[in-house]
Amino acid sequence: NELTDERADRAFLALRDEMAPLARFGSADIDFATPQPSADPDATLPAPVAQAARAIVRRAVLTMLDQGNVGRVRVSWDVGDDLAITVRDDGSGDLSADALALQAMVDRAQALGGTVEIEGVPDWGTRILARLPLRPVGQQALQAHPLDMLGPRELDVLEQLARGRRNRQIAEDLMISENTVKFHVANVLSKLGVHSRGEAAAMARENGLPGAAPLSAVS
Repeated sequence: NELTDERADRAFLALRDEMAPLARFGSADIDFATPQPSADPDATLPAPVAQAARAIVRRAVLTMLDQGNVGRVRVSWDVGDDLAITVRDDGSGDLSADALALQAMVDRAQALGGTVEIEGVPDWGTRILARLPLRPVGQQALQAHPLDMLGPRELDVLEQLARGRRNRQIAEDLMISENTVKFHVANVLSKLGVHSRGEAAAMARENGLPGAAPLSAVS
């Protein structure tokens, strides 16, 4: 059968119902927050996006629960220009962005032109934020600014790169793990289409990233 678009709220409820046994019998509370459409209360998701969104949430939740030290997981969607999926836990915050299960999730998002950010804060938990475009990749408007495609935490990391900071220093300044820093650095390089930290730093300075040291100040 041909797949059809799904209303965002119904797709979310279907996901909640699908995961109900895990929420009911699992060791952690799983909270599904009602989607908050930013533009259209009747917003729909292309079928591939709806399928990928459910798969990403399932993988994120199961990976978080596998840590064994999680008491609560919260899942939320926000529908605007894209579908923003947030999964947050209250675990130890040391979930590695290099985990094979999470890499498969990242690949699923990137196949649709989307992104995934994984941010762990020691003793405060982990947040996974996936963004999936609601239009086919070929129809997306070109970014007006080269840095517009970066998320807030990726911009923080890029600013640190432009200052010549190493991973350990970045982790300390941003209060995240070195594995999370490595993950963000890899995403920054990929999104900017560059091959080195130096190229990324140069692009940050050329495009006036606040806080980026001028070229003459960086050795």
